[in-house]
Amino acid sequence: MKRIWAIISSNWISSITLFLSAIGVIIGFFAQAFSFQAISFMFLLLAAQNFSMTAYTLPQINAKLDSMTSGGHDLVRLKTRRHLRPLQEIVENAKEELFVSGATLRSWGVVEDLLLSKKELKIKILLYNFDNPELKAAHIAMMGLDADHKFTLDHLDDLWKHPNVELRKIDSIMPSFYVATDMDTAEGYIKVEGYFNNCSSALNYPNYELTPENKELYDIHKEQIEALWGEER
Repeated sequence: MKRIWAIISSNWISSITLFLSAIGVIIGFFAQAFSFQAISFMFLLLAAQNFSMTAYTLPQINAKLDSMTSGGHDLVRLKTRRHLRPLQEIVENAKEELFVSGATLRSWGVVEDLLLSKKELKIKILLYNFDNPELKAAHIAMMGLDADHKFTLDHLDDLWKHPNVELRKIDSIMPSFYVATDMDTAEGYIKVEGYFNNCSSALNYPNYELTPENKELYDIHKEQIEALWGEER
C-alpha cells in the first residue's frame, strides 16, 4: 500500500484524471447511455496511458540517464553560449582560483568590479600573443576577423591592479577557450567554449560545462588547461 500511495502522491494530477475518468465510465454504465459510455471509456484509456507515462515510463528513462553517468561514463549536454552559466554567477562562486583563456575577453568588462572585490581569488588569464605575426595571421584566417590583445589590456585596465592576477600569452592556437574555477576541489567547474573555422555566429558555437562528476572529460580538460598554462612565455 505504501508503494501504491507513493506512486499516486507523486503523480497526483494523473491519478486524479484517471480516477475521474473511471467514475465517468461507471456513471455511463449505470445510465446506459452508449455515447456517454464511449466518450468516458476513451478518456479512461487516455488517462491510463498518461498515468503509465508519468508514473513508470519517465522514471525509468530518468533512471537510465542517471546510470549512464556512473561507472566512468560521461554525459554532458551541448549548449549555445546564451544557455551557459552567466559570468557573474561563475565569478561569484569562485573561491580560490579562476582561469580564463581567450582572444580579447570582450565580455569580461561586466564582471571587472566583482573580480576586484575578491582580493583572495587567484586569477590566471591566458591570451593569444598577437605580437606574433604568424599567430595573428592564423587567428584571422580561422576566425575571419581581426583581434588585438591590447584591447583587452585597455578595457580591463583596472583588473591588472588585482593583487593576485597573472597574465600569460601563448603562441599557438588553443583547441578551445576555457573558463575554470577551483579545479582541484570537489566544487570545480570548467566551461569549454568551442569555435569553428570561418563561422561568424559565435553565439551558436557548441559549448559544454563540466564538474568533477563528469570524471574522464573533466580530467582531460583540466589536464589540457594545465598544459596550455605551461606553454606561456
